[in-house]
Amino acid sequence: MPRSIKILTLLFCLLFVACTGRIFNKTNDLTLDDEGRIELEKSPYQCYFAPEKIIIGAELPEGSSASLVYWEEGHPETSRSVPFKEHWDSIYHAVPEELDISKSYTCAVEIDGKKSRSFPVNPGTPPGDEFSFLVIGDTRAGNSLAHKKLMNEMTKHAAAFYIHTGDFVHDATDPDQWNEFFEIERPLLSKMPNVAVAGNHDISDIGIYTRLFFREERFYSFDYANIMVLVIDSTVPIEKGDRQYRFLEKELERYESSGMDHLFVAVHHPPFSSGSHGDDTMLKETVVPLLEKYSVVAVMSGHEHNYERTKPINGIVYIVTGGGGSPLRPVDISSFTEKALIALHFIKVTIRGESVFLKTIDINGKVVDEARLR
Repeated sequence: MPRSIKILTLLFCLLFVACTGRIFNKTNDLTLDDEGRIELEKSPYQCYFAPEKIIIGAELPEGSSASLVYWEEGHPETSRSVPFKEHWDSIYHAVPEELDISKSYTCAVEIDGKKSRSFPVNPGTPPGDEFSFLVIGDTRAGNSLAHKKLMNEMTKHAAAFYIHTGDFVHDATDPDQWNEFFEIERPLLSKMPNVAVAGNHDISDIGIYTRLFFREERFYSFDYANIMVLVIDSTVPIEKGDRQYRFLEKELERYESSGMDHLFVAVHHPPFSSGSHGDDTMLKETVVPLLEKYSVVAVMSGHEHNYERTKPINGIVYIVTGGGGSPLRPVDISSFTEKALIALHFIKVTIRGESVFLKTIDINGKVVDEARLR
């Protein structure tokens, strides 16, 4: 090879590394950034948790021996580690042990002595402390730039977790769409746990959805501080007496006797909506009468690509938050409508003891709706 071509080849390689900040390590398929830290696809991401339990997911090179290293924030000398276990395909998971809800932790993925960038993990909120959670829905297609901008705005807000009300992607069988989703939501997924709700576009291959988010069932509940969140799977029929209905009954009864202050419900299809799809008849006839027996603060849904907050309907506020990036759709004003907007947005719910406050924030960071829910 002529010397001039060798020089040009070397210059091209140097330019590539400088521009991308990446070095490809062929010996173990690790991708390193310009500071020598591991870069991983779909990772790290935090998912569904039980009290004081958070699952850390990561897409790892095949056959790698990886650990989750974690330490009390500001005290790396206290670091501990747990191994990642193979979960499905190239997805692995680890659960940090013996976390204290009064403390914050820092974590990193370690492979062959190299670490990823560190990320925070907060296992809970001490009793009585104020906290918030975020909600977004229908990020599935159409405007990845809007999705990115919303993620950027969401990362500016301190929150315990965030709920995605479904339609993560347009076609769940397309790996590229999932890769894009995880790439866009990486900053938020590494900052706080995701609470996944199945949407109608997520179930074309439901095996992918349930495995990515470490779920055996698409309906579940969890407790956090003084609240319960009940996740309903509206992509399948729900009838009185069936398995999901009995689960809902059991969890609602558990909430009633738990002494917790607030109950929130997350579901993809809205029981009440002034959008193009309208009310979900199944939920109105079967699930809503059950929920009305208990002190539900709000039912949060997506599906409609707009925003709507109802007046209390038999004591429950119904919120449609489907402005996560999918093409926006019109919304009318119904007799039950308190506020309706055609806007890309997310919502922030803040808990202060027995009080609950809502802010709806648009793509530019502007508060476009505000209410006290309790």
